[in-house]
Amino acid sequence: QQPLYGVQVGSFSKYVPMTGFEDIKNVDAFIDNDGKVRYVIGSFTLINQAETRQKILIERGYKDAFIVDVNK
Repeated sequence: QQPLYGVQVGSFSKYVPMTGFEDIKNVDAFIDNDGKVRYVIGSFTLINQAETRQKILIERGYKDAFIVDVNK
């Protein structure tokens, strides 16, 4: 399975309403194998696309944003 990159902007043990991310769009919620809810932006096939989005999000105040492979 090919990597599909996104930028994670949050992770919580329980679902948090999407209103917590009012200043950004297209936030998707994924439940990982441990049951944590991870909030990710984007679905990029090229890592440089995810890196560009990560830089923008960090500039907007999401200092802990990092790149993930949503297929894993």
